[in-house]
Amino acid sequence: MSPDNSTVYTLSGAGIVSELTRDRASGQISWSRCVAAGAAECPVVYGTQFGLPHGLAVAPDGRSLYVGGSGAIAHLTRGP
Repeated sequence: MSPDNSTVYTLSGAGIVSELTRDRASGQISWSRCVAAGAAECPVVYGTQFGLPHGLAVAPDGRSLYVGGSGAIAHLTRGP
């Protein structure tokens, strides 16, 4: 979860990182977007090596998302 509690990230075994947004008033979580290292359903993040992701972490300042897997760590910049 992001430091401001507005975004949740999930991993799939297919190499997809999904972003879910959380409504602060109701607490409801909704799918926002996804990125992948090669899945057809999501935009491809070129140059990433996370393949089959095993873990992720959001930086304390909330500006970066790190995805680890397949012997590498990918750095993704969070945006609005």
